[in-house]
Amino acid sequence: MRPIFGDHGLKQSDPHGQISRDGAGSTQAGPKVAAILSVVESCRRLKLPVRDYLAAVLPGLSDLPIRRLPDITSSAWVKTVS
Repeated sequence: MRPIFGDHGLKQSDPHGQISRDGAGSTQAGPKVAAILSVVESCRRLKLPVRDYLAAVLPGLSDLPIRRLPDITSSAWVKTVS
């Protein structure tokens, strides 16, 4: 792949001439991107600031038991801050 905009590597073209962001064309990236966009769209639908929600739930996510995940969904979280 060759850089499209100088040496910055912001966008790359593949051998077929298609342009994508670094990593966005990966088959492994698809489900991850879909999950992130789902969270963002849920927050937007609930009129919840995405940055505030993520700042509140991400730091403790690794220590959270799976059974508590329903407590930190955007729809549950918005009820606790309203």
